[in-house]
Amino acid sequence: MAKKISTRNVIVEMDGDEMTHVMWAMIKEKLLAPYVDIRTEYYDLGLKKRDETDDKITLEAAEAIKKHGVGVKCATITPDKNRVKEYNLKQEWKSPNSLRTPRSGLNWTARYSANPSW
Repeated sequence: MAKKISTRNVIVEMDGDEMTHVMWAMIKEKLLAPYVDIRTEYYDLGLKKRDETDDKITLEAAEAIKKHGVGVKCATITPDKNRVKEYNLKQEWKSPNSLRTPRSGLNWTARYSANPSW
């Protein structure tokens, strides 16, 4: 097998809810790991983890993106009143997509691409 491509930066890996974390794991295992040496810093932005940490995990992920300059975020659930009951949450947490808002201190744009250039 040919030598793996190495990434220059650490990639902030933000896991999500439902099937997205399963699909992301498959993508990493089957499509990336055999060919790319990726150094990641992992954050679980799943709804239960955001509730456990009073959403501090989202701000920690934002700080990591500021530090490393790049991240991959899986889809997450933004809870409404029904989800608060269903998951027994403390409150209706804001969407982690709000990483792009002034509350996180980030000034970036989400880019959805099948061919990212790291």
